[in-house]
Amino acid sequence: TNAILPDAELVRLVGERIADGRLPCWRPRSVLGGHGTNQLCDACGLPIEPKKVLYEVKVPNTGRLLTLHFACYVMWQRECTHHLGSQTE
Repeated sequence: TNAILPDAELVRLVGERIADGRLPCWRPRSVLGGHGTNQLCDACGLPIEPKKVLYEVKVPNTGRLLTLHFACYVMWQRECTHHLGSQTE
């Protein structure tokens, strides 16, 4: 399977990283994809192996690059949708 971690664990990690600011929430306009080179995923903290798909997005205003497994990218965007949808401002 393509699962990196069980969904419940990934939801918890992504939620913590959104809450503490390590994973900002926004809708990326562009995403670069490629193969991993064993760099650490910004969502789960595990290496993105060469056989896995890597997604890379540039954080607006800071230029920082986030690198994520495909499954982690999907979970991050899902959690951002919940997070941004729960804000009343």
